[in-house]
Amino acid sequence: MEEIVSHKQVRLFKWNVKSVDHDHEHHIPQAQVLFLIRSRFVSDPATSNVRFSYPIAYNFAFNPKCLSSSTNSVQTMAYEAVLSTNQFHDLRNIVGLANTISGYVVKNHSFGLDKFSNPNAPRVVIVVEVNKTWLLKGFQDYGIGEIEGDQSDVAIIDEETMLLMLTNLLRVPVFSVLEPSNMSEPLGLTQIPGLNLFKLCDVGAFAGDEGTCAICLEEFSMDSCRKMPCSHVFHGHCIAQWLWRKRSCPVCRSQLVN
Repeated sequence: MEEIVSHKQVRLFKWNVKSVDHDHEHHIPQAQVLFLIRSRFVSDPATSNVRFSYPIAYNFAFNPKCLSSSTNSVQTMAYEAVLSTNQFHDLRNIVGLANTISGYVVKNHSFGLDKFSNPNAPRVVIVVEVNKTWLLKGFQDYGIGEIEGDQSDVAIIDEETMLLMLTNLLRVPVFSVLEPSNMSEPLGLTQIPGLNLFKLCDVGAFAGDEGTCAICLEEFSMDSCRKMPCSHVFHGHCIAQWLWRKRSCPVCRSQLVN
């Protein structure tokens, strides 16, 4: 059998739900990688009408401080996370998926240690959606967990479903009332926009005060500024850290949508 991995979608959330266990004992909020893996067995991916199964969830807990250190630390964490699922057997797919996860996090988000110093801070949740196809040579198509509908069943999973999966994986009592770990932030999952959603800017197009970042008040340098949908411009690392706290423009307060 040949293992084919596709539809690698990575998103980053903060999970503002009070823990029911004692993982805050040492004032280190646990972070999670949540894998949502769909599978199918086919004889020919190009012509098969076998649909992917409903996603099965796997989680991997890690120390979020690795996100504030070197790129190698993030890559190591991602590799260990993929291995922990025991769902991938081809080394090329394991390395490729780990690189996709680490590449997304490093390029699109910026973390400071101050984010993780507060024991009541929301948790980091990296959500990874993956489709896995087993290619059976010489056999008829055999579907596992087929669901109704067409190939649109690979649509991105909504936040309500992810929250349910997380609470189940982390053994939160089914009938418990969820409470926020940080009362000043919304309860549940909140997606953090990545820098890939914002356009790179031409530094030469700015003059005077327009050439400085409104967050740090320092000048822009080559390939350092990003334009938001409202057209305000900031350093990439500055707006990445701001968006962890608030999903709005620092200048005009316009809200961002997913």
